[in-house]
Amino acid sequence: MVDRSFTDPSLAALYDTLNPWGPGDDFCLSLVMSAVAVLDIGCGTGRLLGRARREGHRGRLMGLDPAAAMLVRARAHEPGVEWVLGDLRSREWRGEFELAVMTGHAFQVLLGDEELRLALASVRAALAPGGRFVFETRNPDARAWEKWTPDRAREVSDGNGGVVRVWHEVESVAAGGERVTFTETFAGPHWELPQVARTTLRFLGVDALDGFLREAGFVVVERYGDWGRGGVDPCLSRDHHCGRGCGALRLGRFCGAVGPLVSLPVSGGGGGPGMPSLACAALRGGVVGAPASCLCAGSARRPTVGGRGTEASGFWKLGPKAASQQPPGW
Repeated sequence: MVDRSFTDPSLAALYDTLNPWGPGDDFCLSLVMSAVAVLDIGCGTGRLLGRARREGHRGRLMGLDPAAAMLVRARAHEPGVEWVLGDLRSREWRGEFELAVMTGHAFQVLLGDEELRLALASVRAALAPGGRFVFETRNPDARAWEKWTPDRAREVSDGNGGVVRVWHEVESVAAGGERVTFTETFAGPHWELPQVARTTLRFLGVDALDGFLREAGFVVVERYGDWGRGGVDPCLSRDHHCGRGCGALRLGRFCGAVGPLVSLPVSGGGGGPGMPSLACAALRGGVVGAPASCLCAGSARRPTVGGRGTEASGFWKLGPKAASQQPPGW
């Protein structure tokens, strides 16, 4: 079921105000601009592909989203993009895209194991040989949901001279912290009563995430710890300190990893409505044994006949190094 904050036109109209363009958008835009054909899964209001088109992208751009209210805004902003209502199950994919992206935590709404497996299989089917898959997901070790509290409310303009107050409140934390259900409440002059949207997100640990990627034929080759392509900090806790006096020391970038099976650890981070911990992955083709490029935090390769392969990379972004004012969102 699609969250009400995306299906209600009055709430969808606030999305870009609540989630302003930031470093993560710049990161993904650079990848989009370098790809000929791009699929944005869970494209929302379409600002990533719309921006790419306005900045001169001349190839194929397709935005896929199950929320009609979001796509109405996407089409209004940029009619020159293929906007498609639906999800990854909506069509048969034929290896048409060089790049597939899932931004705004869209990856975290894949709650069930089978749902996630089907999604990864669909992404793989949508990519041409040598394609790349880029996604983000919060680091569960940061326990970001502990900061999703009503006292951290935000006030934003509704675009018509009014002010909307928005806050989050966690309802439940299940499966050992892997599934978090919370509400997002909107109060403003347009509604007689506050409007409440309910969301459940899945916080996959690195081992579980890598397991799903491997099962789908992807192997993690490189990861970054922030949108600036910095390394992942192995001892960064949600207090930004490991407790051993080492502070927030950074590893070097996970670049140039080779071989058909490389797994890189991730830990630490912080985030929430005001400071999300993110992760991203990229899928890239190449010959097994060749160094992986430093496109994003992680990448994976699936060998095929003749030594050719497809890489899927996993990117983990840690909150304190990537602070943003974005609410949990997708």
